[in-house]
Parts: sequence; C-alpha cells; structure tokens
Amino acid sequence: PTTLPPLPGTGTSPTNPAGLFPTVPPSASPSAGASLPPVSPRSTHASDASATVPIDARLIGGQLAGLAVLAGAIAIALVRLSLRKQRSQGDTAAKSDQQT
Repeated sequence: PTTLPPLPGTGTSPTNPAGLFPTVPPSASPSAGASLPPVSPRSTHASDASATVPIDARLIGGQLAGLAVLAGAIAIALVRLSLRKQRSQGDTAAKSDQQT
C-alpha cells in the first residue's frame, strides 16, 4: 500500500480507505445461505388501458385544459425572456453614478 503524506495545517494524516470495506472473495457456486425461495408459477393478465381506466370526456377535457394552461405559461416565459433588454457594463455604471 502507498503511504500518503500528512495534510499541512491539520493534525490528521490520510490513510488508505481500502481497510474500511470488506473483502469479498469470488466463489464458483452460490452459497446455501443465499439461495432464493422457489417461485410459484403465476399467470399474468394483460388488459387494455381503456379497460383499466375508463376514458371519459370529462377527464379528457380537464387534461386538455391543463395542457393549454401549461403551454400558455411556457409561451409567456419565452416571450419575457426574449424581450428582455440586455444591460451593458456602461449602463450599470452610469446608473450607479446617478444614484450617488
């Protein structure tokens, strides 16, 4: 192992962190204690989304209204960012001189 130099200004010296972690040797076969429980065969039923969640006009209307509000908010944010004037260094210095 490599020995690291002590850190200046502190009372501690760095150590090798490899001693903090356990060593796990490789094994060819899994141990008896780590065996998995037997799996019982189960049938899986696939269903359509429309069978699970009923598609209703009221639900679709609310979702469309929410998407319209979200699109409007994004459009407003983009317009505000694109119309904002960029301040130059001279503008900020002139304003600070006028205030004093």
